[in-house]
Amino acid sequence: MCVTIYLRTQYPNQSHADISLLFSKTKVKPIPKKGTNLTIPRLELISVMLGSKALKFVLKHLNNIPIDPMLNLWTDSSTVLAWLNTTTIIRDIFVQNRINTIRSVNNLIVRHTPGVDNPADIGTRGVPTGMSLQSMDIWWSGPTWLKNADHLPSCELSIKEFCSNNHNLMPSNSNAPICTFQVQNMPPIIPESLIDISRFSRMPKLLRSTSYLFRFIIKTRKETQFKNIQISLKELRFSLNFLIKQEQTQNPPPDRDNEALGLFSDNNGIIRSKGRLGNSLLPISTQEPIYLPPHSSLTKLIIYETHLVNHHSSPLSTLSFIRRLYWIPKGRRIVARAIHLQCLPCRRFSAIPYNIPPFPNFPTGRVRQARPFISVGVDFCGPLYCHDPEGIRKTIRSKIPTIKYWICFWVCLTTRAISLDLVKDQSAPTFVLAFRRFCARFGSPTTFYSDQAPTFVSFRKMLLEKSQYGPIEWNLRTPFCPWKGGHYERLVGLIKYHLRRTLSKGTIPSVYTSDHIQTILTEIELIINSRPITFDSSNPADPRPLRPIDFFRPLGYGNNLPPFLTPDTTTDLNLPRKETPTNDTFQSLWSSLSQYAKYFWVKWKNEYLLSLREQYKKLSTSNDRWPKEGEFVLLFDSNTPRSLWPTARVTDIFQNTKGIPDTVSLKLIHSGRQTTRSISHIYPLELQPFNSNQKDFSDSLSEMENEKEQTPQNTKRDERGTTNKNSHSSQPAKNANVPLPSPTKNYIQLRSRRIERK
Repeated sequence: MCVTIYLRTQYPNQSHADISLLFSKTKVKPIPKKGTNLTIPRLELISVMLGSKALKFVLKHLNNIPIDPMLNLWTDSSTVLAWLNTTTIIRDIFVQNRINTIRSVNNLIVRHTPGVDNPADIGTRGVPTGMSLQSMDIWWSGPTWLKNADHLPSCELSIKEFCSNNHNLMPSNSNAPICTFQVQNMPPIIPESLIDISRFSRMPKLLRSTSYLFRFIIKTRKETQFKNIQISLKELRFSLNFLIKQEQTQNPPPDRDNEALGLFSDNNGIIRSKGRLGNSLLPISTQEPIYLPPHSSLTKLIIYETHLVNHHSSPLSTLSFIRRLYWIPKGRRIVARAIHLQCLPCRRFSAIPYNIPPFPNFPTGRVRQARPFISVGVDFCGPLYCHDPEGIRKTIRSKIPTIKYWICFWVCLTTRAISLDLVKDQSAPTFVLAFRRFCARFGSPTTFYSDQAPTFVSFRKMLLEKSQYGPIEWNLRTPFCPWKGGHYERLVGLIKYHLRRTLSKGTIPSVYTSDHIQTILTEIELIINSRPITFDSSNPADPRPLRPIDFFRPLGYGNNLPPFLTPDTTTDLNLPRKETPTNDTFQSLWSSLSQYAKYFWVKWKNEYLLSLREQYKKLSTSNDRWPKEGEFVLLFDSNTPRSLWPTARVTDIFQNTKGIPDTVSLKLIHSGRQTTRSISHIYPLELQPFNSNQKDFSDSLSEMENEKEQTPQNTKRDERGTTNKNSHSSQPAKNANVPLPSPTKNYIQLRSRRIERK
């Protein structure tokens, strides 16, 4: 299929007109869908529809030239003309839709022409053998009867021409209602630019397209043969000057820039800035740079091309290179924004992650009184390298083989106590045995917190299916988010603190056997469980601090010390000194232990629970955006450089209990694998406009901040837990609505002088 459009120019002093080829387009036969058949009449109908669209396209781009509004279209298909002239609806939807498209074109006349006089057949069938396209006048000038309107080809009576205006003409109604219109003065309309620069992404492509356009215009006006097919440097410079003048016309400089920059027009009609560098030895192009509108599409392309040519230079370096030829008002901000919007590699390295949402409330098992180890956090720590016991007996000391061991630790959320167990691997069967040992010592927990290790995921599935341990709640945190399990991950640091110093060489003789490691872990467990979790006063008259071990070993104070340093604790119970215990002795002991337990829980509630308010962290607010579904992001990977970080697409967004995005589900681009990450581990790559949901999230964050300001939870406390009065000052709180004084004239002048000095 082919369409050719000719421009017919009629001069007053000549009897015939000049015909020149203006536009041509070919189209390959489309692949029919299953169940449809593209016959010859249907293909001819598609060609006529293609010609009507081409006429509209050419007429739109020649709006500055006085042209007859009537569009004439010739086709050699009588079937298409019959379809266009029919008044009945054709049942074939394919045909009817294309007929409606042709009829919708205003001022369109479709006539019939013999196939011999149809130059579009050359584009469809090709040039005959032995002939060249340059020698075929019918292709360049059309049929001979186009030059004289009186010699149009005659059609048979059965083939009528089609006029869209007559077909769309509706009968007038004398009783039609009177319509009123509101007319207002509109500002002058700036003529459209010849070339839409916003359609181009690179400067070389824009200059080549503009140069080819001018070549086409020159060829239509006079017979000129270009020596080289390649575009010359002179043509590129002419195209660049034309584009600069076009953008300066579309975006004229404001009056303040005319006065401040000393703008003037040179001999080529290009606006330049005079400046004050006339006495310097710089070239004239730098002394009088070309003025570029700051918000022009051409300005963005020049900035981007300069940035790429100089190997992704910084915004300041890019601006320095640009100012050798051009001057952009507010250049630093315009250049930095243009590079951020257009350069994807630079955006990949300069992107910042989303903010971590405000931390939610503590888990229920952390702030409510319950049996020790009823709510636990579980994880593995290690590995530890130990000597093989059998290898010690079989080999010499220097070549003893080693075996890897891991530490399975359990943390009580309520009392902050721990339990350590040495295991040989992290497999599910080994963890099941460790879980059974833990339940035998402390009872079965009801709430678990862990990461998404395969061992925990499979064990959780098995545990939820079996009901022999009672109702179980297992919470899996987001991968690579240790802060979401900070209530038990923090104790890993305490375990490593003691292990590094105990197992290091040079301080204590090296211990490598598993029996020694198990013994050391048991002692470390006792040490960590004996640490104070409330304030330890230096006054000996104050009560001793609360420890995790007090909740399941009330009489264990100081038992981890050597015997000669351990005081006699039996005197604290005020028990009668009898050789043989009686029922009264046991009842008195039970009463004392109950009082101790009650005392510990009261102290836990009044001191430890309230001390949790002191532990807060100010979150950074470097990125105020929120991810949205379908957005492309960069996935953080601590093991690889940023240039190798994978790209992913957000498939789903999960919110926390406060209704704020917290976790996202991602689909990796290179592998298609699904994964889950925190929003602080993804870096946005797309430019996201303002979203109503983002406003809602910001409002919810501001409400949370206001609630914190109204409650005493944000008040700083000293070491004794009392409110620090010195922390309050006369300054207003952050984000408070403080009335600011209006700037005076002297203040504005002083501020401007400081800027000039800088």
